[in-house]
Amino acid sequence: MTDRRPGFTDEPAARPVAEREAAPRLPGLLEEEGRGGPVAPAWAPAELSVPGAGWGTLSLAAAGAAVLLGAWAGFGLAGLVAAQFAASAVLGWLSLGVVGAGAGLVAAAFWREWRGLASLKRVDRLRALLADPASPLDQTRSEALAWVRGVAARVSEAGRIIPAIEAAGSVSEIAAHLAGGVSLALAAESARLGRRAAVEGGAVVALVPSPSLDAVVAGWRGLRVVREVAALHGFRPGLAATAKLLRRTVSIAATTAGADLLAQTTAESLVGATPVVRQLAASVPGAGIAAFRLYRLAIATAAACSPLPPR
Repeated sequence: MTDRRPGFTDEPAARPVAEREAAPRLPGLLEEEGRGGPVAPAWAPAELSVPGAGWGTLSLAAAGAAVLLGAWAGFGLAGLVAAQFAASAVLGWLSLGVVGAGAGLVAAAFWREWRGLASLKRVDRLRALLADPASPLDQTRSEALAWVRGVAARVSEAGRIIPAIEAAGSVSEIAAHLAGGVSLALAAESARLGRRAAVEGGAVVALVPSPSLDAVVAGWRGLRVVREVAALHGFRPGLAATAKLLRRTVSIAATTAGADLLAQTTAESLVGATPVVRQLAASVPGAGIAAFRLYRLAIATAAACSPLPPR
């Protein structure tokens, strides 16, 4: 009697156990190359390089429009000066002086924008150096001293740690001196600016007759407090640098202060700690919320301007 088991008619016959064990073993996806053991714990695939975004359509269009506008203005002004020189030497030199003064003002505006963006990049570079204890010590010390000297004009405590940074023997020691000697003073002064903005913003919101203008008033005062905190940290941001700083401030506020922005108890504690804001909040409900947002905006801006990680 044959040993049969139910199954499909086309099912292949089972191979003996010895034959299955002697069959060659194909390499598996999670097996180490060259042998059949598991992958070592330290194994990691190569990181994939993310392709750069490049210039978008709007960026290309804006750059082309700027080039055409600049060429049109330049050739037009050159033709104007040439025509004035053809008419009279006095008119020619006068028009050349006016055009030169206007070009100088435009160049000064571009220089201010470039300086503001460069200052933000320096802070980013110093933040990256301080985040890695293996960063070059001389480069970290040079960047830290440049930042401290820029802040020392507004915060007297910053100038006192310059000798300590010059004598520091590691990147961690430089970060500790910055955190203890400069960061605390800047945080306290930024909080003071935030409280002043909260009082002023709450008072203006309480005086505005139309509730629809509350957002405009809060936005105007918020832009002022961002520039004040940036100036405290040694920046003089222009339009482009202010826009970049605002984006960074919003990102930091969303990651570090999101719970505080949503917590009613935090808003009540701020309102209760400031008598003027407490009185305004009692009379005008929107004044307390505007004051709290301006205060948190000042704190988030200070974190965005500091080379040390937010706490």
